[in-house]
Amino acid sequence: SASRFLAKPSAMQSPRSGCESKPKFVRSHGVGPPIAQLGRQLTSRVPTTYIPRVKRPATSDLVDRLINQGSISPANRPFMDVFSLPRRQIVENILALARKIVFPGIFDEYRVNNANLKYHIGMLTSELKQVIEDQVTRATLYSWKDTSPKATEECARRAQKISAEFLESLPLLRSILADDVDASLRGDPAAKSAEEIILCYPGVEAIFIHRVAHELHRLGVPLLPRMMSSYGQYRTAIDIHPGAKIGKAIFMDHGSGLVIGETTEIGKNVKLFHGVTLGALSYQDGQAMAGVKRHPTIEDDVTIYAGAVILGGDTVIGAGATVGGSLCVTNSVPPGHMAYQPPLEVFSKPMKPKNTTARKEES
Repeated sequence: SASRFLAKPSAMQSPRSGCESKPKFVRSHGVGPPIAQLGRQLTSRVPTTYIPRVKRPATSDLVDRLINQGSISPANRPFMDVFSLPRRQIVENILALARKIVFPGIFDEYRVNNANLKYHIGMLTSELKQVIEDQVTRATLYSWKDTSPKATEECARRAQKISAEFLESLPLLRSILADDVDASLRGDPAAKSAEEIILCYPGVEAIFIHRVAHELHRLGVPLLPRMMSSYGQYRTAIDIHPGAKIGKAIFMDHGSGLVIGETTEIGKNVKLFHGVTLGALSYQDGQAMAGVKRHPTIEDDVTIYAGAVILGGDTVIGAGATVGGSLCVTNSVPPGHMAYQPPLEVFSKPMKPKNTTARKEES
């Protein structure tokens, strides 16, 4: 290809004689001094920010102050081996594996069919058993505040037993969750299919996470169930304590802002709308009420509308009862009854007639 020639601007004027001289040419392949000079000119015009010099403390001094400050000081760290704590990412992985087992083919990265289903479930259960054993061992060691070899060995044995029992509960868990999905399908006229409900409804995701966490809570696993319920609240805005006992075929419509406390007992075929609180009355010393029934009991076939607040361990909502929206209930509701606010009185007044005369005159 023909070479391009670019002239140096400085060569157009002779510095000695002040008269024009023959231009000097420089061979170039598309890039020449004018482009480079233009780049330097643009760079020189970019404003710079003045950053004053700050006297920085020595790194060792900063670290010492951070270590000895407040809640992380040695006095407030009775258990130093934080490596034994369960890992949040792995806890989320436990839920992801369990969800693939309970709802095969819906959350998987590849196609699952009858030909590979047995292999697929077998691989998932094997991986789930390993991660549960590891995380349960970590949680138990943290609970015992002991990292001796003897304690580690005992925790590992318990974790193996717990993981085996948890895997044995998966068939029943799948059956109960199928009833939950069916309740959502029957209860919501906007629902089109079970797959839509499993993929899109936050209430189904929340109850799935709760049922997994509740089973581990029932097996006596510390910390891990609470981490799962915290993750479920982050995902769905539904806060369910893993200790709550919830019957099958529950339908949480919309679900946002729904709160279910630790000692709550819920029967089957219950429908809860968003913003419902099944909570406890406030006490001066909360720890004194630990282990005491302090949340309400909801019997079978109950409907509780949005924004209702039901408080107290002695409060029972009887079978087939209905609680209206935005109510605060601290007394029991008999079976088959309805608790609701009296209808609001609506006052009407005649509207002022529109002034159309002036507009007609203008037109």
